[in-house]
Amino acid sequence: MLGDNPAIGLILYEHRFLYDWIQAPSVTEDMHYVHTGLNRPIRVYKAIDSRLILEYLVSRLKLFARLHS
Repeated sequence: MLGDNPAIGLILYEHRFLYDWIQAPSVTEDMHYVHTGLNRPIRVYKAIDSRLILEYLVSRLKLFARLHS
C-alpha cells in the first residue's frame, strides 16, 4: 500500500508520464464496463516513472523516522 504517494507523484511530475484521455466507462450491475461515451473524461496511464513515486515515499518515511526518534 503506497497511500497517497502515487497520486502525489502524478501531480508533481505530470510531464514524466504517458497517458490518454478517454471517457470514463459506466459499470453495470453485473460489474462489467460499458463505454457509452457519456461520462466525464479520465486519464488512463500507459507508463509511469515509479522511481519518482518511490523516492517520494522513502523521503517521507525518513522524515517521519527523524521526527519520531
